[in-house]
Amino acid sequence: MRLSSSLLASLLSLVLVLPFAAYVVHSPASFEGGFLNAGNVLAEQGILLIRGDYPPGVALLYAALAKFFGSIPISGAVVFQTILFAVGAGLWFKTLGQFFEKSFHRWIVWTASLLNPYFLWLIVTSKDTAFEWFAFSAFFFLLTQLVQGQTKREKKIKLWSSVGLIAAFIFGMLMRVTTVFAFLGSLIVALAVYWRVWKKRLSIVLALCVACTGAFVLYNGTTYGAYTLSTTTSMNLAYGQSPLYEYAHPLHDIDVFLPPSPAGTPTPHPSPLTFIAVSVRKSVWYWLNFEKVPNLSSNTRLIEQTPTTLTLSVQPIQHAPSLLYTFMKLIYIPAFILSLYFWLRRKAWRDPSLVFLAPLLALWPICVLTFPDTRFKIIGEVVAVAFIAYQWTQKEREPSQVDEPLSIK
Repeated sequence: MRLSSSLLASLLSLVLVLPFAAYVVHSPASFEGGFLNAGNVLAEQGILLIRGDYPPGVALLYAALAKFFGSIPISGAVVFQTILFAVGAGLWFKTLGQFFEKSFHRWIVWTASLLNPYFLWLIVTSKDTAFEWFAFSAFFFLLTQLVQGQTKREKKIKLWSSVGLIAAFIFGMLMRVTTVFAFLGSLIVALAVYWRVWKKRLSIVLALCVACTGAFVLYNGTTYGAYTLSTTTSMNLAYGQSPLYEYAHPLHDIDVFLPPSPAGTPTPHPSPLTFIAVSVRKSVWYWLNFEKVPNLSSNTRLIEQTPTTLTLSVQPIQHAPSLLYTFMKLIYIPAFILSLYFWLRRKAWRDPSLVFLAPLLALWPICVLTFPDTRFKIIGEVVAVAFIAYQWTQKEREPSQVDEPLSIK
């Protein structure tokens, strides 16, 4: 892969995201500024306002920038997140080069994966999506480098790729805790796919990543008294098992709809049949539907609850962007279902593109226990487009004829 191609991909990605960035700069209220404010305060006063509900990585990164450039305004944060997106887009293009030899196919898949309006919106508005995307793109680029051929020069690349994978894992964990499950799931799938060739190196990387996760959980336990990846774990479980879930979530993200749970609120325990029924519904929603885009669906909030009535605050739906997102679903969902059919028909159980489906697989049980919010899985959906496209290119071949990446050719 020529460097010029990945640079071109980075530059073209700016064309996709700049309209969203321009809107946010002119409408700063749409920007989630919690981590930006925390970073500026940390740089100026030495006080970290993050208290275990989210990892401190984004705030620490903004604090480092503020030390060099002074207090970071919203426009500066949007520019920084846009740059991270562009760098990640270039790395993602290089990663696709290991699976799609034809340049035309590579560009089509790259474009299709990034043409997700909700993803582009979150890149410039969300407090952590751009950072998570950079971690994802670096992680998968390094993973493909690790499983390449076995020449003397490439063995040196593998050493640095192993170190880089662990660094990308730590970076992602410090940006958003759900990346832990996505990355561990990807490593486990990669270990299964490349067991014959790279079981030792991938096993070492996986073990070290698990150790890093344990260290982070231990830190949260000793610092905040919660031996979990996030101090909001019990609250997310309570939301996901709430009796109001089935009513709340189809209308809006349940953590916005429901009021915050008081500290120490026990997690509800629904009956087994109720749990199975709700889990099936969550699974369908998770796999076969995109989630809500801000301001597309009714912004419904719970104002008051009595044993017999609910008092809600509802704002009108914006129909035009909702129709655009629905159009995306009409393309993505059938393509995804058919790609699974092609894979199952070929019985290609060690298909190398499964690593791109692994993040969604790993996050699935988390969302069943809590709630299938888009922000848990939006980048998993972006990456899964590579799996969909790869299955379509291999659909007429037997498992032994599959064009595996450069690693095992």
